[in-house]
Amino acid sequence: MAESSLDQVGQRRLKRASRKIAEQRIALLIMLVLIAATVSAALTVNTISRNDERRLLTERGKEIISLVNTSAAASRLILSVVGTAAVADGVTSQSFQQNAALITAGGGSLGIAQKTADGWTVIAAKGPAVKAGPVPVEVAPTLAHAVAATDFVSEIHKVGNLDTVIVATKIPGAVPTVSYSQSVINPSKVTPAPAYTAYSELNAAVYATNIADPSQLLLVSGGMPKGGSISLRFPYGSETWLLVVSARQPLIGSFATTFSWMILIAGLILTILIGGLAAVISGRRAYAIKEVERRTRSLRAAQEEAATANRAKSEFISRMSHELRTPLNAVIGFAQVLELFEDLTENQAKSVKSIKTGGEHLLSLINEVLDISQVEAGRVSLSPEPVSVADVVSETADLLKPAADGRDIAILTPASMHRNQTVFADRQRLKQVLLNLVGNAVKYNRSRGTVTIDCVEAGDGRLRILVTDTGSGIAPAQIPLLFTPFERLGAERTGIEGTGIGLALSKRLTEVMGGTIGVESVVGEGTTFWVEFPTAESPIDRYRRLDGPEAQEPQEVSRRVLLIEDNLSNVKLIEEVLDHRFPELDLQPVIQGMVGLELAREHQPLLILLDLNLPDVAGEKVLAELRDDPRTARIPVVVVSADATQRQVRRLLSSGASAYLTKPIDVSELMRHIEDAITRSGGLTPAGT
Repeated sequence: MAESSLDQVGQRRLKRASRKIAEQRIALLIMLVLIAATVSAALTVNTISRNDERRLLTERGKEIISLVNTSAAASRLILSVVGTAAVADGVTSQSFQQNAALITAGGGSLGIAQKTADGWTVIAAKGPAVKAGPVPVEVAPTLAHAVAATDFVSEIHKVGNLDTVIVATKIPGAVPTVSYSQSVINPSKVTPAPAYTAYSELNAAVYATNIADPSQLLLVSGGMPKGGSISLRFPYGSETWLLVVSARQPLIGSFATTFSWMILIAGLILTILIGGLAAVISGRRAYAIKEVERRTRSLRAAQEEAATANRAKSEFISRMSHELRTPLNAVIGFAQVLELFEDLTENQAKSVKSIKTGGEHLLSLINEVLDISQVEAGRVSLSPEPVSVADVVSETADLLKPAADGRDIAILTPASMHRNQTVFADRQRLKQVLLNLVGNAVKYNRSRGTVTIDCVEAGDGRLRILVTDTGSGIAPAQIPLLFTPFERLGAERTGIEGTGIGLALSKRLTEVMGGTIGVESVVGEGTTFWVEFPTAESPIDRYRRLDGPEAQEPQEVSRRVLLIEDNLSNVKLIEEVLDHRFPELDLQPVIQGMVGLELAREHQPLLILLDLNLPDVAGEKVLAELRDDPRTARIPVVVVSADATQRQVRRLLSSGASAYLTKPIDVSELMRHIEDAITRSGGLTPAGT
């Protein structure tokens, strides 16, 4: 019995031990499964992180390439401009000096070299490393390469035992000419990587070749790229360069790079949860990136479609404008010529005036169509300057008088309009707004009614121009709809013509010019529309205040000065100035740019004063026509414009303008250019010759 009991105890212990072992095996198996799952998840996350890291590194590398290409475009442009200026205008020209300073400001040197029988010779130089005379033998192959290449070239050579990068571009001309910059580099010296730039997180190396050739190493930013680097080849002018980049620290963040280790350390269930969470986060992130990219592509496609549609519309409107302007130019031009005949009968003179008035009105309609397109595209062209309110109102009333007379409506301008009141606005646009407001006042007036154009001081240095009619008025509920495009408030059911866009366009033009527009109306009594602009000092008042007529011996003059200008205030100013300085000078003002072009070809004036904002054609086009025609190519042209931006000034001077005067006009500067023109012509012959 005792032995039997002992055997049973031993068996129970053996079963208990076997059960524990079995339990441990299951636990071990579970551990192995969990470890395998954890390792698999960690490897998966690590692979995703490395892929994301390379993708972000590639994007940063492309940003650096974009910066390099932008710098290349700027260098090419500056080299081309400075080379052209040196050949055309000489090294003392303002264009050469200004652009050469941009190259030498960073420590580089500039050279303009031409091919000779003995090799290459530097004809213009600036900076410490380039001297006039024969080109060093190390530099000559690069210049020859630039002449043969279709784009600019860049190479690294040893020049005087110094690593030197040479960037060269060909300058068109009869003699092979190359403009090049020469800068000493030190590839072993690490270039600082400014914060908040594409370089700040990277170690980058740029090679002036398509392979990692140490002799062609251009620069190192941050440090030499290390493990995990990528190589990107990109075009640089006529060459192919190589960019090698690596991240100084993980671009995707330290958390993402250590995430796989966290999964391994976290433990069994926690590891599974973290792995699942990571998978969810990764999936959502990938989905979000794809969704953003998809929407970006859709948005880019929509923008391209809109841009294509806008270009097509602009091209159509531009083409139609050209086709209408061509015959209209002849109508207005010959009408102006007919007005010069003194033997016209009264009826003939009235007919010629009607032709001219109708042509100018049609021209304003064409301009309105173009304005609609420009307003919709946000490209409204303005030339703000002091504008005489009385002149604009008088022209508006004269243009609309035939329509008003046809309906027995009187257009009244009180005596207050005859004061010297001037506002700061674009003359053509202000006239366009007033034509629309007064035209509406005539169209929607009662028979034998009146339209009154007046102006009052609005305070704070502003002037308000009022257009009041005696029509039926506008209900208060309809006033908020007045400036809505294509909203005619029921007028479409009447016989009155209109499109419903005039007031909307007038509001936009007024606001773009810095003015305001409003309306007040009483049903049964009439309506008053008003526009308000800042006041300005007239050019004549400014001249009398600052310059004044100087006592000066009058010079005998018979040469013409052609003034192409549509602002009567500026015409009067120049007339008054010339009466004091050159009393016998024949000033010939014209409004239309094309008419002025024909007069220049016919009369060969001493000097041409050209405004850029003309009613029929851009002043830049007139300048280009004058310079391309051998008959007018040598006539000095002084551009007079309200646009004082340096970019505009440089562009017009490089296009052939002799000088660029900004409004308000500096009278002494204007007189200096007239005297220069007289000197260049060899003096003036007596009047009457």
